[in-house]
Amino acid sequence: MILRTDDATNADGKTFFHGVTWTHNEDVTAMQLWETITDGTDITIAFDGL
Repeated sequence: MILRTDDATNADGKTFFHGVTWTHNEDVTAMQLWETITDGTDITIAFDGL
């Protein structure tokens, strides 16, 4: 499952959004990847784990 926020503008005037992706694991857990994407190209990983 993928969740994407609406676009927003940061203090530097750049457009950004957050994307969170959950991936189902065979052991019934889920991996979560939370990214912040700025100007459509600069990707910062905020969280990557269980």
